Amino acid sequence: MYCQDRSRAQLLLHAQDSICAQPGCERKLVLVEGESFEYSRLGGYEWLCPEHSCKMRDVNGQCYKPRRDSNTQYCADHAPEHNCPVTGCTSDRTPGEPFCEEHTCQNTKCPRQTCQLGRDAQKCHRHQSCSSPGCNSYAVVDSDKVPKAFCANHRLCHRCDAIILRESKYCVEHKCNERSCNHGRDIQHPSTLWCRNHICSVTGCLDGITNPADTRAQNCSRHTCQRPGCLEQANDNESNSRYCQTHACINKACDKMSKIPSGLCVDEACTRDGCGAARDPTNFYYPRLCSYHGDEEDQSYVLSPGAWGTPRTGSTAGPFGSARRRPRAFPPPSPEYHYQPRYRDPYQAAEANRRYENMDREFCNSTPRRMPRWQSDAEWSYR
Repeated sequence: MYCQDRSRAQLLLHAQDSICAQPGCERKLVLVEGESFEYSRLGGYEWLCPEHSCKMRDVNGQCYKPRRDSNTQYCADHAPEHNCPVTGCTSDRTPGEPFCEEHTCQNTKCPRQTCQLGRDAQKCHRHQSCSSPGCNSYAVVDSDKVPKAFCANHRLCHRCDAIILRESKYCVEHKCNERSCNHGRDIQHPSTLWCRNHICSVTGCLDGITNPADTRAQNCSRHTCQRPGCLEQANDNESNSRYCQTHACINKACDKMSKIPSGLCVDEACTRDGCGAARDPTNFYYPRLCSYHGDEEDQSYVLSPGAWGTPRTGSTAGPFGSARRRPRAFPPPSPEYHYQPRYRDPYQAAEANRRYENMDREFCNSTPRRMPRWQSDAEWSYR
């Protein structure tokens, strides 16, 4: 209410008549402005207390125009200068900040605008928390300043919604079971625990390869040759062998390792070193040797023709027959072995008789004497 007594030049207001024009407010002008307040400063408006008038102050003093609305502390003329720049917001900016309190990041000392696309609408795009439970890191922001769901250490599995570590692409349920591998399990074999690079190459096998560090390994332990150093595929024939075709016994009924590549096993092969051929059971003296090495042993006991009394090249036979004894672990030969047909050629017959006599003499010399030496020498002197 304005004073009706305007006789004084200064147009002083009467303190008892001047109260705030805001309905319900009883604050008196004289208590706020003092008795020296000039009525002309109101500019024709009703007086409002500082809580209901524009709070703008300029060189002319305070603006006493009424506030624009309840969202601002300024009148309609001064509100745009202090309005929050966020589209649709009519609130005043926080003093010293570019946005109002509602649109300012609640993180300590952060003046950025809140991000409506983030998980926390009261934080800016830089201070959005990671979606991984228990993670205190901030989410990654893309080039458009849109925060992602996770920080740099977490992400979603490529095959489900599980949260995983950043260095992996798949969760525990979909990651290859090999520790050093970050690939997903083979989708063509849902029951396997391995990716396409670490699953056994044998059709139908779901196990992992034996040695992931070796690029040559392609099969599991069950389908890899058991010979040390060999990584070829095994168990691919009817014998159900644990060895590859090179190192398996060529006998299909045997599951043992071959003595030499593509040969028989030790139990079936010739006992001569480096030979994997089959043994010759028909050889009476050397049934544990193959036919080739058995014949070679037999020939070593016979003198070479054309050089009587001298051994042939490469033979261990001495001038009186073989320097070695025949094996004694076998039963004696049948009588038919000694009674062979006579030689028709007189020259061959004489040579054969001479050889037999030399062999008999060698045998007698190597046999322990059971009679006095003079008697033995006398018996053989006629020969």
